Amino acid sequence: MLDDPHQVVVRALDDLAADLAAGDVAAAAERFVPWAAIWGDELAEEALGSAEVAAYLDRVVREPHTLRWDVEQSWACQREHQVWFVADADVVLRPTGSTEAGERRAARVSGVLVADRGRWRFELFSGFQAAVLTPLRLVGG
Repeated sequence: MLDDPHQVVVRALDDLAADLAAGDVAAAAERFVPWAAIWGDELAEEALGSAEVAAYLDRVVREPHTLRWDVEQSWACQREHQVWFVADADVVLRPTGSTEAGERRAARVSGVLVADRGRWRFELFSGFQAAVLTPLRLVGG
């Protein structure tokens, strides 16, 4: 299962977003392996294992908006049947049922995808909204 790692990441995020937008929690949960973990930027945004992942995704589907990730750039590496990635993306939030463009928020996402049952599934998914900070410059002395 050899693919361009960047395209694997983009496709996995697009497929997950489509399932969530359709309100299909079962299909979205199937995009994660049974031992998967989700880690968000809030302390309560975490899920470990199938049951917690499904419950977390159910909460996401119940939000008054849909979301998708527009990946701007990624650093992705494939090792046999595994792709790990970090990516800069815009999270696009659109009111459920709306056709408007939606609100864009800068974010960083990272994770690990594994080839399982003929498709790429998340083993780890982590997403953080980007904070606007003064860049830190490290200087050696």
